[in-house]
Amino acid sequence: MTYDEFVAAWEARRREFAATGATLDGVKVVDVLLNELDALRTTEGARILTLREASNLSGYSVEHLGLLIRTGALTNAGSKGRPRIYLHDLPMKPKSSVAKTYDVQYDVHADAQALRSQR
Repeated sequence: MTYDEFVAAWEARRREFAATGATLDGVKVVDVLLNELDALRTTEGARILTLREASNLSGYSVEHLGLLIRTGALTNAGSKGRPRIYLHDLPMKPKSSVAKTYDVQYDVHADAQALRSQR
């Protein structure tokens, strides 16, 4: 079951409950929801990705992911000529904090005035 199928199934249940005026045991409903979410996570985590898909999700290049498979750092979920990666094994590239945006805009005229005043 995909995420969209999961949401569609619960939306259908909601419509059915509303149409019939169903009175439910909240604990049982939450238990069913949590069990289905756990199954969805397991299914999604076991999803097998191509190196291109894995690259798009992880931030690492196709070449780097291929190297990780060749060196044994990642398990090859495919075959030797067609490497694949399990979603749950996918490493995520850390986000860079080097390039930050600032609220203050650079002012050429103020910079020129500051340089002129230093003379």
